[in-house]
Amino acid sequence: TSGCDVSVFVLDVTIPDGTPMTPGQEFTKTWKIKNTGICTWDTSYKAIFSYSAPPNERMNAQPIPLTALVAPGQEVEVSIQFKAPTTAGEYTGYWQMVNSKGIPFGTKDFILIVKIVVQ
Repeated sequence: TSGCDVSVFVLDVTIPDGTPMTPGQEFTKTWKIKNTGICTWDTSYKAIFSYSAPPNERMNAQPIPLTALVAPGQEVEVSIQFKAPTTAGEYTGYWQMVNSKGIPFGTKDFILIVKIVVQ
């Protein structure tokens, strides 16, 4: 449904882009997003892996499901637990929100980004 599931990125709550990490370090990235659609999100809504650089590097990601309903106009924090790769370098992951049917949503520029530098 057009206008049902819509969201905008608000801010990085934790782990700003370019955060240095030690090899294998565990961390949780949290983003604040806003429900700008007309449908309430339930706890089956979650972030899913979209793509990464280097490719197929998910950093052992464990998305944390929403714990409460998010009404239209509300902001919510979305988190994913990661483990930094053991090889030095820059790693960027791109994530999207999906609804209860597993369908990605959000504006074209609405991608949740995690970017770390292993050193």
